[in-house]
Amino acid sequence: MAEWAEVADGVWQARYQPLDVSICLVRGDDGLLLVDTRCGPGEAAEIVADAATLGQGGIRWVVNTHAHYDHTFGNQLFAPTATIYGHHRIAVHFRDYEAAELAGRPDVVLTPPQVSVDGPLELDLGGRTVRLVTLPPGHTDTDLVVHVPDAGCWIVGDVIEESGPPQAGPDAFPQDWPHALRTLADMVGPDERVVPGHGRVVDRAFVLAQAAELERPPTP
Repeated sequence: MAEWAEVADGVWQARYQPLDVSICLVRGDDGLLLVDTRCGPGEAAEIVADAATLGQGGIRWVVNTHAHYDHTFGNQLFAPTATIYGHHRIAVHFRDYEAAELAGRPDVVLTPPQVSVDGPLELDLGGRTVRLVTLPPGHTDTDLVVHVPDAGCWIVGDVIEESGPPQAGPDAFPQDWPHALRTLADMVGPDERVVPGHGRVVDRAFVLAQAAELERPPTP
């Protein structure tokens, strides 16, 4: 069981091991929005059980911050009862990259988002509006961030990592990643909080510092 920390008003983060994946819940009058679903249906079921301990209602919306397996392979558990949102390129990314991760995971059925997002989109959670914003290519070409304006909070997935260095796989765009982070920083207010895909809550200054780190040439 993971512990929930309320990182902003009506916004909770849990850090699940062994990958230190950030899973977030956002409260609305009509239910909860879940950000990311972990590595499979068993781990997703753990999220559901842990969310119930908050006593804030059921999960009605799900958002994938990007296509990687540790953020999307639990989607199948939520598809029957919640609406799943994600970047419009996730289905293509599943085909090109994530299928290899299915080896040894017979319980996983690749489940792309039901709603493809290709630009800013607002969701009404009942008494609270949440904004979904796609980013330029960086960590992947499927990066999408969640903004909770009335809580001053951004949930950004792996475009930002705090508990380790930024991870650039074969699907990353390392030359473009700093631009994606500066695009994000331009939207984040000076007092707003930023929840990374892995690690503790950071701020706009951390986003800019990570952009600068990614711009540095590698050490010989």
